[in-house]
Amino acid sequence: MRVRGNGSERMVFAFEGFSLPDDKQLEVTIHERNGGRTLSFRVQNEDLLRARRIDHLKLQWR
Repeated sequence: MRVRGNGSERMVFAFEGFSLPDDKQLEVTIHERNGGRTLSFRVQNEDLLRARRIDHLKLQWR
């Protein structure tokens, strides 16, 4: 995937349902290929528990 300068991009990750112990976090890290940027974020168990199933996804491209 390539994102142009001053551009933006969205990504959707789908997993089978799971939960984490309250003292644990899911950490997602994305490294830029041939570059120096790294994006990271953490997800708490309470966020996973609030997640909803997506049965039908309507995408709109701009």
